[in-house]
Amino acid sequence: MEFDFNNPAPDDGPEAMPEDEYFAEAMARYGEVLDAATHEKDMQAFFEEHPPLLPFGFPDFTGHGPHPRALISQPELVGLGSRQPDFLWLTRDSAELRPVLIEIEKPTKRWATTGKDPQQTADLSQALNQLRQWREWMDRPENVLIFRGRFGVPPSWHPRRFRPMYVLIYGRKNENPTEIARLRAEHHRDDQRLITYDHIRPQTRQTGYISVRNDGEGTFQALHMPATASLKPDDPDEWLKIKGRIQMVERNEWISVERKRYLIEDRLPSWEDWARNYHAREAERREARRSARRA
Repeated sequence: MEFDFNNPAPDDGPEAMPEDEYFAEAMARYGEVLDAATHEKDMQAFFEEHPPLLPFGFPDFTGHGPHPRALISQPELVGLGSRQPDFLWLTRDSAELRPVLIEIEKPTKRWATTGKDPQQTADLSQALNQLRQWREWMDRPENVLIFRGRFGVPPSWHPRRFRPMYVLIYGRKNENPTEIARLRAEHHRDDQRLITYDHIRPQTRQTGYISVRNDGEGTFQALHMPATASLKPDDPDEWLKIKGRIQMVERNEWISVERKRYLIEDRLPSWEDWARNYHAREAERREARRSARRA
């Protein structure tokens, strides 16, 4: 279905934070968090707040962008217990549905042992084993059906090829660059990538994406938005799958008071109305056109 992109009111009030300013401040904050992090939860919280810094929203540098225009935090693969991904980019293009499941580890974990003959550490082996377990889960057709329902994949996308990707963000590059490069190459696969925390860079194509948490029934709760984002909807059904945008805006300390007021009091209610009534209004317009032709 083609949507009326001109119908939603434009985001033309107080301006969002300029992109270059946002990324400069976000990368500075990233360095502080990374250097002080003692647990992966520190990095989990940072990437939830700054989705444009977590890579692979466009894994092949093409595509239509992630569904539902959001980074999904702590997605659940039913039956895997505590061995869950930290993040999910549910990416797609016209031919494929490509979930990108991301595992982040404590930044201080080592890639290789020390000494004359460095070997892969047990921590790295354990992290890679988790990616293997996700792959085995995704390889089962019955789990693909569960996944589609849980994350609200539109039925019109079901015929697309299902091609997951698995990403591990692990350790620091300065530990042993030569050995890390060897291990990254050794474990590189068509569906698997390993990077260090030092490979994180601004992803300018992801500036409009928020972070959400899935409720298991195809809908989501909004968590955080980048201060540089515009929230204007383009798909009414996708827009309605996310709740809690007002609270998301309220908790962002980088958004100006004026822009918060504009979004909360004006544009968010307007966009919600557009999405909720879109199909009824389209039906009315189609009927009016048919009546005009009959006349």
